[in-house]
Amino acid sequence: AGRAGAVAVRELRYNWREPRRRSSWMAAVLFGGIGPFIALRQDEASGTGAVYICCLTAAVIGLQAVNQLGVDGAATWMHVATSRDTRDIRADFAGRNLALAVIGVPILLLLSVSLAAWAGTADAAVEPFAVAGAILAISLGVGNVASVVAPFPLPEGSTNVFSGATAGQGCLAGLVVTVLRARRDEAT
Repeated sequence: AGRAGAVAVRELRYNWREPRRRSSWMAAVLFGGIGPFIALRQDEASGTGAVYICCLTAAVIGLQAVNQLGVDGAATWMHVATSRDTRDIRADFAGRNLALAVIGVPILLLLSVSLAAWAGTADAAVEPFAVAGAILAISLGVGNVASVVAPFPLPEGSTNVFSGATAGQGCLAGLVVTVLRARRDEAT
């Protein structure tokens, strides 16, 4: 119920039907589902400590929160226009984080239990899952700050999964913007 719930439902729908968001989830699932098992297979002597590889997956899932405003594009202004005060903005971010957690936490739980079972002790999944959950929460918080401080636009057409921003808007442009902002802040 409320604004946060409405935003969460919207984000869940977008995560299901928008190609760019689905590709981010597929990357997180593939990285989190295949990578840890390969690492665990190659280092079987590590035992239950290898279950903590699920923490990397939590960080990858949390990366999806880094550019929450840029992914929405022009639709962000709908949220801005309907916000009455800072509580509405916080509710928007809470809804976005809730949607990421609704998808990400079950993935982390399944991965933790699977890795622990693969390592030979299924009861060793609790602590790595808790650490992964904490890493996910921290990643979401950092992502919220990054989304507000340094959003970057994405192209309007979302049919191409690999589309980036317009020409010249890649990592180099992001670095230039960061340097220019730092210089501006030093001057003021």
